[in-house]
Amino acid sequence: MQAGNYLNCIGITNNFSCQSNSEIPSGLENNGLNVRTYNFECRSYIDEIDSLPGELRVNGLCYQPCVMAHRNVIAVAEFIRDILMHDPPNGTQARYISSINCVQESGETEWENSCWLDDYEQAVFGQHWVKEQLHSWATYQDIVAHEFFHGLNYQIAKFTYLGESGALDESYADIFAILVTNRYQPDINQWNWKFGQGLLEGVDCIRDVENPSNCRQPDNMEHYDDDGGVHHNNGIHNRAAYNLITSDDGQGNFLFNANSAAQLFYLALRKLGPTSRFIDSRRAVVQAAKTLSITRWRNDSTKIEKLRAIEKAFDQVGIVE
Repeated sequence: MQAGNYLNCIGITNNFSCQSNSEIPSGLENNGLNVRTYNFECRSYIDEIDSLPGELRVNGLCYQPCVMAHRNVIAVAEFIRDILMHDPPNGTQARYISSINCVQESGETEWENSCWLDDYEQAVFGQHWVKEQLHSWATYQDIVAHEFFHGLNYQIAKFTYLGESGALDESYADIFAILVTNRYQPDINQWNWKFGQGLLEGVDCIRDVENPSNCRQPDNMEHYDDDGGVHHNNGIHNRAAYNLITSDDGQGNFLFNANSAAQLFYLALRKLGPTSRFIDSRRAVVQAAKTLSITRWRNDSTKIEKLRAIEKAFDQVGIVE
Protein backbone atom coordinates (compact mmCIF):
# COMPACT_ATOMS: atom_id res chain seq x y z
CA MET A 1 0.00 0.00 0.00
CA GLN A 2 1.08 3.58 -0.66
CA ALA A 3 -0.20 6.41 1.51
CA GLY A 4 -0.17 10.14 1.05
CA ASN A 5 -2.51 12.95 0.14
CA TYR A 6 -4.00 14.61 -2.90
CA LEU A 7 -5.22 18.12 -3.57
CA ASN A 8 -8.84 18.01 -4.62
CA CYS A 9 -10.59 20.45 -6.94
CA ILE A 10 -11.09 23.16 -4.32
CA GLY A 11 -7.65 23.06 -2.80
CA ILE A 12 -8.41 20.89 0.23
CA THR A 13 -5.85 18.19 0.96
CA ASN A 14 -7.45 14.81 1.58
CA ASN A 15 -5.77 11.62 2.74
CA PHE A 16 -5.67 8.54 0.55
CA SER A 17 -4.24 5.07 0.44
CA CYS A 18 -3.86 2.88 -2.63
CA GLN A 19 -1.76 0.16 -4.17
CA SER A 20 1.82 0.71 -5.24
CA ASN A 21 2.43 2.42 -8.57
CA SER A 22 3.20 -0.89 -10.25
CA GLU A 23 -0.43 -1.90 -9.69
CA ILE A 24 -1.91 1.35 -10.96
CA PRO A 25 -2.93 1.46 -14.63
CA SER A 26 -0.14 3.43 -16.32
CA GLY A 27 -1.32 6.95 -16.92
CA LEU A 28 -4.91 5.83 -16.29
CA GLU A 29 -4.86 4.56 -19.84
CA ASN A 30 -5.57 1.02 -20.92
CA ASN A 31 -4.65 0.86 -24.57
CA GLY A 32 -5.85 -2.70 -25.03
CA LEU A 33 -9.39 -1.74 -24.02
CA ASN A 34 -9.09 1.91 -25.05
CA VAL A 35 -10.04 3.15 -21.57
CA ARG A 36 -8.99 6.65 -20.53
CA THR A 37 -9.96 8.45 -17.33
CA TYR A 38 -9.63 12.22 -16.94
CA ASN A 39 -9.90 14.79 -14.16
CA PHE A 40 -12.09 17.81 -15.01
CA GLU A 41 -11.07 19.63 -11.82
CA CYS A 42 -14.54 20.76 -10.73
CA ARG A 43 -15.29 22.66 -13.92
CA SER A 44 -18.74 22.85 -15.45
CA TYR A 45 -19.20 20.17 -18.07
CA ILE A 46 -21.92 22.43 -19.56
CA ASP A 47 -20.15 25.80 -19.63
CA GLU A 48 -16.82 24.27 -20.60
CA ILE A 49 -18.04 21.31 -22.60
CA ASP A 50 -15.53 21.96 -25.37
CA SER A 51 -12.75 21.44 -22.81
CA LEU A 52 -13.78 17.86 -22.13
CA PRO A 53 -12.50 15.34 -21.32
CA GLY A 54 -9.97 17.24 -19.16
CA GLU A 55 -6.54 16.40 -17.79
CA LEU A 56 -5.18 12.90 -18.15
CA ARG A 57 -3.55 11.79 -14.91
CA VAL A 58 -0.33 9.95 -15.75
CA ASN A 59 2.39 7.72 -14.35
CA GLY A 60 1.37 6.83 -10.85
CA LEU A 61 -0.19 10.03 -9.58
CA CYS A 62 -2.05 8.16 -6.90
CA TYR A 63 -5.29 10.09 -7.04
CA GLN A 64 -7.67 7.62 -5.49
CA PRO A 65 -10.95 8.62 -7.16
CA CYS A 66 -9.31 8.60 -10.60
CA VAL A 67 -7.77 5.20 -9.96
CA MET A 68 -11.03 3.71 -8.67
CA ALA A 69 -12.99 5.21 -11.54
CA HIS A 70 -10.51 3.86 -14.05
CA ARG A 71 -10.74 0.35 -12.62
CA ASN A 72 -14.54 0.52 -12.67
CA VAL A 73 -14.54 1.48 -16.34
CA ILE A 74 -12.09 -1.31 -17.16
CA ALA A 75 -14.50 -3.80 -15.56
CA VAL A 76 -17.29 -2.52 -17.82
CA ALA A 77 -15.09 -2.65 -20.92
CA GLU A 78 -14.05 -6.23 -20.15
CA PHE A 79 -17.69 -7.24 -19.63
CA ILE A 80 -18.73 -5.74 -22.97
CA ARG A 81 -15.82 -7.38 -24.77
CA ASP A 82 -15.74 -10.79 -23.08
CA ILE A 83 -19.38 -11.48 -22.17
CA LEU A 84 -21.42 -9.48 -24.66
CA MET A 85 -18.76 -9.84 -27.38
CA HIS A 86 -19.93 -6.52 -28.76
CA ASP A 87 -18.37 -5.18 -31.92
CA PRO A 88 -18.66 -1.40 -32.48
CA PRO A 89 -20.34 -0.37 -35.74
CA ASN A 90 -18.55 0.24 -39.02
CA GLY A 91 -15.35 -1.43 -37.89
CA THR A 92 -14.57 1.27 -35.33
CA GLN A 93 -12.73 0.59 -32.08
CA ALA A 94 -14.56 0.67 -28.77
CA ARG A 95 -13.53 3.61 -26.58
CA TYR A 96 -14.33 4.29 -22.94
CA ILE A 97 -13.75 7.90 -21.96
CA SER A 98 -14.78 9.37 -18.62
CA SER A 99 -14.25 12.64 -16.77
CA ILE A 100 -14.52 12.82 -13.01
CA ASN A 101 -14.79 15.90 -10.77
CA CYS A 102 -17.42 17.55 -12.95
CA VAL A 103 -20.02 20.11 -11.85
CA GLN A 104 -23.11 21.45 -13.55
CA GLU A 105 -22.76 25.14 -12.71
CA SER A 106 -19.46 27.02 -12.74
CA GLY A 107 -18.22 27.90 -9.27
CA GLU A 108 -19.83 24.90 -7.59
CA THR A 109 -17.88 22.08 -5.98
CA GLU A 110 -20.67 19.53 -5.63
CA TRP A 111 -22.80 17.87 -8.30
CA GLU A 112 -24.76 14.86 -7.12
CA ASN A 113 -25.21 13.23 -10.48
CA SER A 114 -23.59 11.64 -13.50
CA CYS A 115 -24.59 11.33 -17.13
CA TRP A 116 -23.67 10.07 -20.57
CA LEU A 117 -23.04 12.63 -23.32
CA ASP A 118 -24.12 11.13 -26.64
CA ASP A 119 -22.47 13.76 -28.83
CA TYR A 120 -19.14 13.47 -27.00
CA GLU A 121 -19.28 9.70 -26.51
CA GLN A 122 -18.18 9.87 -22.90
CA ALA A 123 -19.42 9.80 -19.32
CA VAL A 124 -19.13 12.62 -16.78
CA PHE A 125 -19.28 12.10 -13.02
CA GLY A 126 -19.98 14.47 -10.18
CA GLN A 127 -19.13 14.30 -6.50
CA HIS A 128 -20.69 15.08 -3.14
CA TRP A 129 -19.60 15.99 0.35
CA VAL A 130 -19.30 13.25 2.96
CA LYS A 131 -17.83 14.28 6.32
CA GLU A 132 -15.94 17.24 4.87
CA GLN A 133 -14.53 15.23 1.96
CA LEU A 134 -15.65 15.10 -1.65
CA HIS A 135 -16.57 11.62 -2.83
CA SER A 136 -16.73 10.89 -6.54
CA TRP A 137 -19.73 9.13 -8.04
CA ALA A 138 -17.26 7.33 -10.31
CA THR A 139 -16.06 5.26 -7.36
CA TYR A 140 -19.35 3.30 -7.49
CA GLN A 141 -19.17 0.37 -9.91
CA ASP A 142 -22.90 0.30 -10.62
CA ILE A 143 -23.04 4.04 -11.36
CA VAL A 144 -20.13 3.79 -13.78
CA ALA A 145 -21.61 0.75 -15.51
CA HIS A 146 -25.02 2.42 -15.78
CA GLU A 147 -23.62 5.45 -17.60
CA PHE A 148 -21.48 3.47 -20.03
CA PHE A 149 -24.40 1.22 -20.86
CA HIS A 150 -26.37 4.32 -21.76
CA GLY A 151 -23.62 4.74 -24.31
CA LEU A 152 -24.10 1.19 -25.57
CA ASN A 153 -27.87 1.71 -25.70
CA TYR A 154 -27.38 4.82 -27.80
CA GLN A 155 -24.98 3.08 -30.13
CA ILE A 156 -27.35 0.16 -30.71
CA ALA A 157 -30.99 1.22 -30.16
CA LYS A 158 -30.87 5.03 -30.00
CA PHE A 159 -33.88 5.12 -27.68
CA THR A 160 -35.92 8.32 -27.73
CA TYR A 161 -35.49 9.63 -24.19
CA LEU A 162 -39.12 9.97 -23.17
CA GLY A 163 -42.09 7.73 -22.44
CA GLU A 164 -41.60 3.99 -22.56
CA SER A 165 -38.59 4.15 -24.89
CA GLY A 166 -36.79 6.44 -22.44
CA ALA A 167 -37.73 4.15 -19.57
CA LEU A 168 -36.25 1.24 -21.54
CA ASP A 169 -33.03 3.22 -21.93
CA GLU A 170 -32.86 3.60 -18.16
CA SER A 171 -33.87 0.01 -17.49
CA TYR A 172 -31.38 -1.63 -19.84
CA ALA A 173 -28.63 0.52 -18.30
CA ASP A 174 -29.77 -0.61 -14.84
CA ILE A 175 -29.97 -4.28 -15.82
CA PHE A 176 -26.49 -4.40 -17.30
CA ALA A 177 -25.10 -2.44 -14.32
CA ILE A 178 -26.54 -5.00 -11.90
CA LEU A 179 -25.09 -7.83 -13.99
CA VAL A 180 -21.63 -6.24 -14.05
CA THR A 181 -21.72 -5.60 -10.30
CA ASN A 182 -22.77 -9.16 -9.43
CA ARG A 183 -20.87 -10.92 -12.18
CA TYR A 184 -18.49 -12.78 -9.89
CA GLN A 185 -21.12 -13.85 -7.35
CA PRO A 186 -22.32 -17.29 -8.52
CA ASP A 187 -25.14 -17.47 -5.96
CA ILE A 188 -27.95 -15.24 -7.20
CA ASN A 189 -29.46 -15.40 -3.71
CA GLN A 190 -26.51 -13.26 -2.60
CA TRP A 191 -26.83 -10.62 -5.31
CA ASN A 192 -27.21 -6.97 -4.43
CA TRP A 193 -30.13 -5.60 -6.44
CA LYS A 194 -29.87 -2.10 -5.02
CA PHE A 195 -28.45 0.58 -7.26
CA GLY A 196 -26.38 3.44 -5.86
CA GLN A 197 -26.61 2.03 -2.35
CA GLY A 198 -25.17 4.41 0.25
CA LEU A 199 -24.47 7.05 -2.36
CA LEU A 200 -26.68 9.76 -0.89
CA GLU A 201 -26.94 10.59 2.78
CA GLY A 202 -30.24 9.49 4.30
CA VAL A 203 -31.18 7.44 1.22
CA ASP A 204 -30.67 3.68 1.13
CA CYS A 205 -30.39 3.47 -2.65
CA ILE A 206 -31.31 5.24 -5.86
CA ARG A 207 -33.15 2.25 -7.31
CA ASP A 208 -34.07 -1.21 -6.16
CA VAL A 209 -34.44 -3.65 -9.05
CA GLU A 210 -35.94 -6.30 -6.77
CA ASN A 211 -38.40 -3.96 -5.04
CA PRO A 212 -38.89 -0.81 -7.15
CA SER A 213 -41.51 0.49 -4.72
CA ASN A 214 -38.73 1.00 -2.15
CA CYS A 215 -37.63 3.89 -4.36
CA ARG A 216 -41.15 5.05 -5.17
CA GLN A 217 -41.18 3.38 -8.56
CA PRO A 218 -44.02 1.26 -9.95
CA ASP A 219 -43.46 -2.48 -10.35
CA ASN A 220 -46.47 -3.24 -12.56
CA MET A 221 -48.14 -1.70 -15.60
CA GLU A 222 -51.21 -1.12 -13.43
CA HIS A 223 -49.24 1.71 -11.84
CA TYR A 224 -47.64 3.13 -14.98
CA ASP A 225 -47.65 6.93 -14.76
CA ASP A 226 -47.70 8.92 -18.00
CA ASP A 227 -46.27 11.88 -16.09
CA GLY A 228 -43.80 9.82 -14.08
CA GLY A 229 -40.86 10.18 -16.41
CA VAL A 230 -38.20 7.78 -17.59
CA HIS A 231 -36.57 7.47 -14.17
CA HIS A 232 -39.90 6.45 -12.64
CA ASN A 233 -41.53 3.97 -14.99
CA ASN A 234 -38.37 1.99 -15.65
CA GLY A 235 -39.07 0.21 -12.36
CA ILE A 236 -41.68 -1.90 -14.17
CA HIS A 237 -39.23 -3.27 -16.71
CA ASN A 238 -36.57 -3.62 -14.01
CA ARG A 239 -38.89 -5.85 -12.01
CA ALA A 240 -39.55 -8.00 -15.09
CA ALA A 241 -35.79 -8.43 -15.46
CA TYR A 242 -35.51 -9.39 -11.79
CA ASN A 243 -38.28 -11.97 -12.22
CA LEU A 244 -36.50 -13.40 -15.24
CA ILE A 245 -33.00 -13.58 -13.77
CA THR A 246 -34.20 -15.17 -10.51
CA SER A 247 -36.47 -17.75 -12.14
CA ASP A 248 -35.72 -21.37 -11.27
CA ASP A 249 -36.54 -24.86 -12.45
CA GLY A 250 -38.94 -25.57 -9.59
CA GLN A 251 -36.26 -27.39 -7.64
CA GLY A 252 -34.34 -24.33 -6.50
CA ASN A 253 -31.87 -24.27 -9.39
CA PHE A 254 -31.61 -20.92 -11.14
CA LEU A 255 -32.15 -21.00 -14.89
CA PHE A 256 -29.87 -18.04 -15.59
CA ASN A 257 -26.58 -16.64 -14.38
CA ALA A 258 -24.97 -13.25 -14.94
CA ASN A 259 -23.43 -14.26 -18.26
CA SER A 260 -26.46 -15.94 -19.82
CA ALA A 261 -28.76 -13.12 -18.67
CA ALA A 262 -26.37 -10.54 -20.12
CA GLN A 263 -26.23 -12.35 -23.47
CA LEU A 264 -30.02 -12.52 -23.53
CA PHE A 265 -30.63 -8.83 -22.83
CA TYR A 266 -27.83 -7.78 -25.17
CA LEU A 267 -29.30 -9.73 -28.07
CA ALA A 268 -32.73 -8.29 -27.21
CA LEU A 269 -31.30 -4.77 -27.17
CA ARG A 270 -30.08 -5.28 -30.72
CA LYS A 271 -33.69 -5.85 -31.79
CA LEU A 272 -34.97 -2.56 -30.34
CA GLY A 273 -35.10 0.96 -31.76
CA PRO A 274 -35.84 4.62 -30.99
CA THR A 275 -39.59 4.23 -30.36
CA SER A 276 -39.61 0.76 -28.76
CA ARG A 277 -42.05 0.17 -25.91
CA PHE A 278 -42.10 -2.32 -23.04
CA ILE A 279 -44.04 -4.87 -25.11
CA ASP A 280 -41.39 -4.61 -27.82
CA SER A 281 -38.75 -5.45 -25.24
CA ARG A 282 -40.73 -8.51 -24.16
CA ARG A 283 -40.94 -9.68 -27.76
CA ALA A 284 -37.25 -8.97 -28.28
CA VAL A 285 -36.23 -10.96 -25.20
CA VAL A 286 -38.41 -13.90 -26.28
CA GLN A 287 -36.96 -13.83 -29.79
CA ALA A 288 -33.44 -13.51 -28.39
CA ALA A 289 -34.01 -16.59 -26.24
CA LYS A 290 -35.23 -18.55 -29.27
CA THR A 291 -32.10 -17.55 -31.16
CA LEU A 292 -29.84 -18.49 -28.26
CA SER A 293 -31.62 -21.84 -27.87
CA ILE A 294 -30.23 -22.93 -31.24
CA THR A 295 -26.83 -21.27 -30.82
CA ARG A 296 -25.14 -20.75 -27.46
CA TRP A 297 -27.84 -22.65 -25.55
CA ARG A 298 -28.28 -25.50 -28.02
CA ASN A 299 -26.93 -28.05 -25.52
CA ASP A 300 -28.74 -26.50 -22.55
CA SER A 301 -31.31 -28.93 -21.15
CA THR A 302 -33.25 -26.03 -19.57
CA LYS A 303 -33.73 -23.93 -22.71
CA ILE A 304 -37.47 -24.69 -22.90
CA GLU A 305 -37.87 -23.77 -19.24
CA LYS A 306 -35.98 -20.54 -19.92
CA LEU A 307 -38.50 -19.56 -22.60
CA ARG A 308 -41.41 -20.22 -20.25
CA ALA A 309 -39.71 -18.26 -17.47
CA ILE A 310 -39.29 -15.24 -19.75
CA GLU A 311 -42.99 -15.19 -20.63
CA LYS A 312 -43.91 -15.51 -16.96
CA ALA A 313 -41.49 -12.76 -15.89
CA PHE A 314 -43.17 -10.20 -18.14
CA ASP A 315 -46.68 -11.50 -17.41
CA GLN A 316 -46.10 -10.87 -13.70
CA VAL A 317 -45.57 -7.14 -14.25
CA GLY A 318 -48.39 -6.69 -16.75
CA ILE A 319 -46.24 -6.41 -19.88
CA VAL A 320 -48.47 -8.70 -21.91
CA GLU A 321 -49.51 -9.28 -25.49
